[in-house]
Amino acid sequence: MIKWYTDKFTGKTLDRPAMTKLLAELRGGKVKAVVWRLDGLGRTAKGLTALFDEFVALKVNIVSLKDGIDLSTPAGRLIANVLAIVAAYETEIRAERIAAGKAAKQAKIDAIIKAGSAPPPVNKGGRPKGIPNKVTPTV
Repeated sequence: MIKWYTDKFTGKTLDRPAMTKLLAELRGGKVKAVVWRLDGLGRTAKGLTALFDEFVALKVNIVSLKDGIDLSTPAGRLIANVLAIVAAYETEIRAERIAAGKAAKQAKIDAIIKAGSAPPPVNKGGRPKGIPNKVTPTV
């Protein structure tokens, strides 16, 4: 039987409804797991490493289809732990970029307000209307 466990939450935490259910069923010996990518399980090195250790102790074999990793082998566990560290790194870098982008936007708005102008309208995502997808060169 195939069963899907899907969360619409960030992988930064293991405290997600479908993840909680999956872990309970793994611990109960009800399922063996196949995942699309290991970073779908979590995004912190500590959390993923703890999961991998628990899976090995429970004799649950996790196979990642996209990553081509099988935790039943020493090489698979090595690669999985390296990928866990890379996933954590990517999460931290993404958070830094988002914070820097927000700070730059706020600094720009503060400079406009200080100059006495009205702040620009808030863009809630996507390309603002009236701005073409490509810049047309002027002659």
